[in-house]
Amino acid sequence: MIALMVRTSLFGIAILLLALAGVAEDKVPADGDARAAWILDRLREVAEGSKTARVRAVDALIRGDKSADCTTPLLKLLGEHKKNTALLIDVIRGVGRDGLNDAALVLPGFLSHKDAAVRANAAVSLEYIGCTEKNVVAALRKAAGKEKDEEIANHMYRALGRCGVKDKAARSTLLKKCGSAKTEFASYGPAIGLAYFKGDKRVARGVEKIVRKVGVPGGRGSDQNMVKRGVFCWTLASIGDPKSAKMIREELLARLKNVKALWVPPLRSFYRVVAYHCEGADKMSDIEEGVRGFAAFAKGANPGRYQKEARSMMDEYRKGREAGGFTPKGDYLLGAAGAGAAAGTGGR
Repeated sequence: MIALMVRTSLFGIAILLLALAGVAEDKVPADGDARAAWILDRLREVAEGSKTARVRAVDALIRGDKSADCTTPLLKLLGEHKKNTALLIDVIRGVGRDGLNDAALVLPGFLSHKDAAVRANAAVSLEYIGCTEKNVVAALRKAAGKEKDEEIANHMYRALGRCGVKDKAARSTLLKKCGSAKTEFASYGPAIGLAYFKGDKRVARGVEKIVRKVGVPGGRGSDQNMVKRGVFCWTLASIGDPKSAKMIREELLARLKNVKALWVPPLRSFYRVVAYHCEGADKMSDIEEGVRGFAAFAKGANPGRYQKEARSMMDEYRKGREAGGFTPKGDYLLGAAGAGAAAGTGGR
């Protein structure tokens, strides 16, 4: 027993020593030749190491950056390894950090890359960075307009929303796309992009026009535009202009006054909660639960139509970005309904 305890103790000490050695190895030298050598070693790991080593090295370079001495050569690797798609994706994902504007000036060049994963990750990283430079915003507008894949275009429009909150052309583009998208799914990205325009009265009025056009279900109810109805109301709530509450009550709720159907109570409740939030009450968790209910019910009512429309917007390009230092709008907005969701909202 004693011998076993000794061996166990020695094993624990060995593990501790290895851990301490790892910490010492990862410690970033403050300056001088040692720092330069550390940077070169990390860059070599990015260029030549395994995926695990590359991801770890990218993170180390960003965390250890001082006056762009780490990020500048890291971003340079993107141009030196254009054909290495795996490296491009790992670096592009890695530099998706809130406020890392140096990276935002480089990433627009990858929005038109032939590889879909490169384009999508570049868009999501730009959303995390949130750079408002005109060239970045213009590049996102151009790329989103040309993108044929709806899923990737949604990521671009979401990035355009965060980066273009001060840009009139971005606002106009997002509103136009919301109203003209050929499918419901294609309207979600622009709608989430507009959610970044918090307190913007002009955007609120524009979204209100779209909500009016979508309207309430007619007759016995319909699953047409069901998820869109919820997402656009969520957008109004995210913008948070009190005048939107008046529109919801006087125009949407009023149209439900004399309608008798199973779907009316949950829809009426959803609209009221959105109105309360626009007036200043914090009801966002209830609103998001309601939108998830729209999506879940829509998929059940018409699986053929809503295979794409009702799925989560939180895809592989958005997952695993905890180091980004930012929580994007709309992540986990859609998906399976939880307890208390307005699962019958807008239904038949």
